Formats: sequence, C-alpha cells, structure tokens
Amino acid sequence: MFTQNKLEEIKSNILSLPQPRLVVMMGLPLSGKDSLLKALDMEGFEIVSRDDILTNSESENYSESYWKQDSKAIDKIFFNRLNELNQAAKDVIVNATHLKISRRRKVLLRFPEHKKICFVMPEIDISSYKTRNAERFKASVKNIPEKVFIEMLGMYEAVSDDEGFDLIITV
Repeated sequence: MFTQNKLEEIKSNILSLPQPRLVVMMGLPLSGKDSLLKALDMEGFEIVSRDDILTNSESENYSESYWKQDSKAIDKIFFNRLNELNQAAKDVIVNATHLKISRRRKVLLRFPEHKKICFVMPEIDISSYKTRNAERFKASVKNIPEKVFIEMLGMYEAVSDDEGFDLIITV
C-alpha cells in the first residue's frame, strides 16, 4: 500500500517539524491508519488509540466491545491521556477516525504548543470496506459492522486548511 520512498518522505516531513508534535490520523475504518503507523514506525511518539482503550476496557474482542461500550467513559480515558501527554510535551499520534471537524478540534485544542500534522487516509467505498472487513475479521476477529461503516461514511467532513494544522498529509 505504501512505497518505501513515500514512507520515508512522510516520516521526514514530520520529523523536520520542531518538537513537540501532534499527529492526528483521519480516515474511515479500514482505510489503513493502523497499517500506515506500523509501516512508519514512529519511534519516540506516544500513540493514543481510542480502539485500544475500547478493547482494554471491555475485552480483547473489538466487535463485542463496540456494542457494549460506554462512550463517555471511553472518551474520558482518551482525553485524560491526551491531556497528560500534552502536559509532558510528548510527541503524540492520535489514532482514531476523526471524521468530524468538531472531533478534530477537541483534540487540537488540547495541544496548543504542539506542531500539528494531519494524516488524511484515502476514502474507501462499500466494496473495499467489505473486502477489508472480511480479511481483518479472519486475521483478528475485529469486525466493523456495515451499519456502523455506512453511518461513519455519512459523517465524513474533509480536512480544511483553516482547522489549525501546520501540515496536512494526504496519503
């Protein structure tokens, strides 16, 4: 999905910015956010993932946890962790869908002194979603229900230059 040259270019663009840095992942479920993070191997960055908080709070099975989740409790843990990392002036990657401007704003406001980068993952269609979802379920028992994907697709708000990012990288 990502060529070595493209990965090196992305990493170089991020690391050229002064510390502390905030990277906001933005993309639909199954768009490749986790794959990109693994491929980039951003040593020294703290990764905060709402999905990881969700599975750690309920069970290791994402699909079961998704339907049982207490969104307010998950968000409290998520935003408390972001606040801690901001106070410690750490380099941070926030791995969540961030489909809505209001959600991205809630994250950005917590990091007033950080250089802000947004990774915009490619949009995927329903056919790609079905293929990737089936593959992921076989590999990890993680399943994004079609109803949820379609709902999220409808919430998608494109990133704009006036949101406060110092760098927007469209993957």
